[in-house]
Amino acid sequence: MGTQRSVLKLRDAGMVVDDAPQLQVYRPISGQRIADVVSNFIAHPPLKLRKSSIAKYRNALSSFTVNILAAVAEHEASMISARTKAALAAAKARGVVSGGQRGSLDRMWPVARKGNAASAAVRRAAAAKRNEDLLPVIADIRGAGRTSPRQIADSLNDRGISAARGGAWSSVQVRRVLANSRRRQVLVK
Repeated sequence: MGTQRSVLKLRDAGMVVDDAPQLQVYRPISGQRIADVVSNFIAHPPLKLRKSSIAKYRNALSSFTVNILAAVAEHEASMISARTKAALAAAKARGVVSGGQRGSLDRMWPVARKGNAASAAVRRAAAAKRNEDLLPVIADIRGAGRTSPRQIADSLNDRGISAARGGAWSSVQVRRVLANSRRRQVLVK
């Protein structure tokens, strides 16, 4: 993204030919030195520079300067690699287990099922508690003569009571609350 922006700035300054191809990202292949990639970049530039621009920046972009910068980049990459390897070795010495899967999938399925069942039970209990808290409000709305699910939903919205996920009530949601209350043997009159 930043490189593309730089190309656009060069184009706006009149240094790049308008029909220049898209800029490619040059990355070293396995075992290839960064200096070789940079040399290839210099030999086959992805931008077509105007002749006046080439003369202006020839000294600044000499192959000597670019090779020094490539060597520094290569050294920095090797330092990053060494730091990462040292940090992983230190973590391993502390007993930290790296990697993803910690056991066979056959062993993990029962644990996952147990966790899913516990999660579902907690969510069911929270939904039942919310329904029980709503039943007196729905009974009050019905007592005021608004008995259809659509009318009850509108009344709940007018009172500022949000639905389970924070949105507005619909008639389908009211029907579900009433059906769940009947299933739990709680009659709403």
